[in-house]
Amino acid sequence: MVNWDGLLTKDMESVLVLAATNRPFDLDEVAIRRMPRRCMVDLPDTTNRSKILKVILAKEKFSDDFDFNAIAHITDGFSGSDLELTSALLLPIARSKRRAGPGLFKRATELSILCGGPYRHHHFLSRWPRP
Repeated sequence: MVNWDGLLTKDMESVLVLAATNRPFDLDEVAIRRMPRRCMVDLPDTTNRSKILKVILAKEKFSDDFDFNAIAHITDGFSGSDLELTSALLLPIARSKRRAGPGLFKRATELSILCGGPYRHHHFLSRWPRP
């Protein structure tokens, strides 16, 4: 933070500082004052979760009845990293089979929820008071 004060730049140049956090209410007041603009990026919707899963699992083989949209529907409230973790939970098992079916990823989702679940934004907001 001290380095931001009096940051030297050449004439006609500027510095852009971009920061991201999943715990905005835990930020130091000094840091918040130095970041005048804030934007909220919400969790992905069903369509985007399906797209994220397709990217994460692009190299994997699936059974003919595998439906990314069905998996996206049961992962409501999951972030991209939650989806990646859920996929990683059962990929070693899936790789031992010829093709992964939808039941495997449904089970991975259930395991993820049992192990702490997705980081749900509305739970986070209700836990800490807004500044």
